[in-house]
Amino acid sequence: MHTRRMRRVAMFAVLGSMSLSLSNLYCQTTAAKWWPSEWGADDQRGAANRITAKKVRQGSRLIKQGRIYQLGRVYEPGMPLFGNRHYSLSIVSSPSGGPAGQNQLVWHDEMFSGEIGQVGTQFDRLGLVGTRMGA
Repeated sequence: MHTRRMRRVAMFAVLGSMSLSLSNLYCQTTAAKWWPSEWGADDQRGAANRITAKKVRQGSRLIKQGRIYQLGRVYEPGMPLFGNRHYSLSIVSSPSGGPAGQNQLVWHDEMFSGEIGQVGTQFDRLGLVGTRMGA
């Protein structure tokens, strides 16, 4: 495995482990009851309910520079993959079909194998990990 890729995978594993450990520690030491949701049994947003227009305005005042950070990532063989997931994209041939019709249309087929979830761009936040509660 490529050294850079190994470092990335290790970093994400450590971050995920830290997140779960901190979550468990919080659950064991806090007196606050956080489960079930304070917004009711049918709530789907959780803490996102705290994001209000007022909070967005407060947050916007914290911006000092207009930097943009690209969190997306091109799907590629060298991207981080969690667990036993894999990613493979092959262009069968170029072109793989045609020419057809009066305009001599040609096309390019691609063959994909892999899992799309929890690879590459899906490592953009720790909200993708969790802890099972109850039975």
